[in-house]
Amino acid sequence: MLKTFGKIETNHLDTWWSCSNLLGIYLQVSIEVLRRKIVLLYITDVHNVPDQELVIFEQMYQESRQDSTRLESQYELVWIPVVDKAIPWNDVKPKFEKLQSMMSCYSLYDPSLLEPATIRYIKEVWLFKTKPILVVLDPQGKVVNLNAIPMMWIWGSLAYPFSSSREEALWNAETWGLVLLADSIDPSLLEWVSHYIIFSSIA
Repeated sequence: MLKTFGKIETNHLDTWWSCSNLLGIYLQVSIEVLRRKIVLLYITDVHNVPDQELVIFEQMYQESRQDSTRLESQYELVWIPVVDKAIPWNDVKPKFEKLQSMMSCYSLYDPSLLEPATIRYIKEVWLFKTKPILVVLDPQGKVVNLNAIPMMWIWGSLAYPFSSSREEALWNAETWGLVLLADSIDPSLLEWVSHYIIFSSIA
């Protein structure tokens, strides 16, 4: 799955950029750095990246790098900007570089080289439109969550490994507390949570 996004003819390597805000340096690396890891694909366009969302992701990612022995640190975040090929790359590149400078995670070496078939797959299978999504791949490259953004907003690092099954487990664990909350505040809240859990299980 990762090769689909990272394949660029540069010295016959699958190429990504690793960026360091601390030193202001961008390093070209092989896609091998992501192999056998949980990978979070942050898929956006370059015109609709919420600042607050970016700050939260960056904070979580930086915290996970501070202690590599923590279970919650065993993942990599990769930014996949989907660009409109009808717009000249030179018109989009400044915006891309500005956003890239705000991230310390991996990103595509050159989003303009993303294959049309890959973009179509992202839109048709993963249902990406303009709102960002966070697709999670397990160490075997299997998609285990089509959008982990909501669970990361709610549970932060506790959402690790960010799979749909983990999200269901977290919601189930919250149910009893929400029952008490719903009884004292709004009975419709419990009904909403129940529908959400059922829907998550089906999805």
